[in-house]
Amino acid sequence: MPFTAQHGEELAAIAALTRQLDERTSQCLDELGRIREAQGDGQGRRGHEPILAFVHIPKTAGKTVITMLAAAYSKEGVQDAGNYGRNPERVGRKLTMPSKLQARVLAGHVPYGAFREHLSSDTRYMTFLRDPVDRVLSHYYRHLHRWRPKVQRSPRREQHRRETPGKVRPDRKPKADSIEEALVEMRMPELNNFATRFLCGYTAPSEELPATALDDAKENLRSFAFVGIQERFEESLALLQRTLGLGQVPYTDRHVSSGHRRPTVEEIPEDQRALIEECNRLDAELYEFALGAFEERVASEGDSLAVDVERLRAQNATAPQ
Repeated sequence: MPFTAQHGEELAAIAALTRQLDERTSQCLDELGRIREAQGDGQGRRGHEPILAFVHIPKTAGKTVITMLAAAYSKEGVQDAGNYGRNPERVGRKLTMPSKLQARVLAGHVPYGAFREHLSSDTRYMTFLRDPVDRVLSHYYRHLHRWRPKVQRSPRREQHRRETPGKVRPDRKPKADSIEEALVEMRMPELNNFATRFLCGYTAPSEELPATALDDAKENLRSFAFVGIQERFEESLALLQRTLGLGQVPYTDRHVSSGHRRPTVEEIPEDQRALIEECNRLDAELYEFALGAFEERVASEGDSLAVDVERLRAQNATAPQ
């Protein structure tokens, strides 16, 4: 077929469309580059706003803190990082998902070492600590105490149970009949220096602690953007809001009860308290270290912090729960 003028016009039109497509592709690539530059290196940075990772040690009023952060940054801005003790692989996947990396805050029962392994070096960290004896009692009676007596099966029934097992949750926690059993016989890590385990920088809080664990935890806390104290909760919250530049933000009390009355620190026998203290000597020293640093920070803020605390109390008293 001879080449005609019509063929030439069609080729010219195709060439023009090709140039337009090339230009549009180049524009899209430039825009993508600008988006990536604004978001950072793909490890969670948004421009000059690094992620805040909340190392939520269980039973330290963390859920209440999260309500305040969600009120400040929106529910989408505060995302759940998961529970490392139940499923460390899932936590790892969550921390590397693009949707998680665009959050302002990542919060979860995740040790500092696991956060540090997956997040960028400019990540800011925060946590709350609680008196170790009180935290152990709260954790034990909420999660580990067997409220109903253990059923004693007959040998025949026990054999049948072993041979025909039913569905068992792989993450189901063992239960104990007494706190002494949980501390000494079962050596449950949740009751033995758990704060030190979460903060020393190692990713497996259930394993044996190295000799340097306490010193490592103290050194890590020195680099944290914020460390609060559960017993000084409202002061801590007001100070956290100052640290993050949030202004006055209300919170919702998310105190979770076990459904049964747990004894207070003052109500337990002296020998039981001594046992808890012995099993949590590292946490006790870490708590005193953090409390001293907290009191220094409060003193440096001057009298105006007390004004913020009173405003926060008044605001929360009138806020819908």
